[in-house]
Amino acid sequence: MHDNRTWILAQHSRRKAAAGVTLRQMFQTWLFLGGRTMSCVQMLASRWDPKTRFLGDRFVLSWKLHVYCLRRQPLFLHYIEALVKMATLAAGDRFPDGVTFSYIPYAEEKEGINTCGVPVTYDASKEFSDKKVVLFSVPGAFTGTCSEKHLPGYIKNMSRFREKGVDVIACIAYNDAYVMSAWGKVNQVKDDDILFLSDTDTAFSKSLGWLKGERTARYAMIVDHGKVVYAEKEPGREVTVSSAESVLAQL
Repeated sequence: MHDNRTWILAQHSRRKAAAGVTLRQMFQTWLFLGGRTMSCVQMLASRWDPKTRFLGDRFVLSWKLHVYCLRRQPLFLHYIEALVKMATLAAGDRFPDGVTFSYIPYAEEKEGINTCGVPVTYDASKEFSDKKVVLFSVPGAFTGTCSEKHLPGYIKNMSRFREKGVDVIACIAYNDAYVMSAWGKVNQVKDDDILFLSDTDTAFSKSLGWLKGERTARYAMIVDHGKVVYAEKEPGREVTVSSAESVLAQL
């Protein structure tokens, strides 16, 4: 028999399953639980289901297997709960509460690369609730692909985003607010046309399971008045689903 908690979780997992869970996350969760769920992990790997598949290093669990594991071993409920908490955002979800970034607002008197403002807390959950927002994440400021291929597309297409009704374009990375501010300056972005935000301790990206080692992963999302309408993480090293052109196509 399933208790109410199991039933609610199974329904939630059915919607979230397509997000995928990294094998590293699975192993870390198993260690957290003292290794007692290993039989269920092995069972998942051996019991095939048409909706279960490997995508690179991402192990996608079908909702049927979630329910199956709950039947076989009640302790596995806690493991699935941990996976759900790490599940990524998907189109149709509400942007989560309590999301904040560190940020240095643009100031004309501080626009020189040798001057610097003071970091403040940017309450993304509040700011995004009544705006149309494009948020893209890069693994690091001043790095090759991010500086040469990813950010330039957003700078070049700022006017096109505005024509599509976008109120805020925000770039996040694991770097601190000072580095992010400097990156905006050297790219001659002024007046907060693009917000350069620090994902402090990668807290937001970590909550999604969208990390690249210790850094923020490369991804993009559209948030329309608090509702996520597009959210995609890059499947490889290239800039594709998170590019300015791909995001524009979704607006």
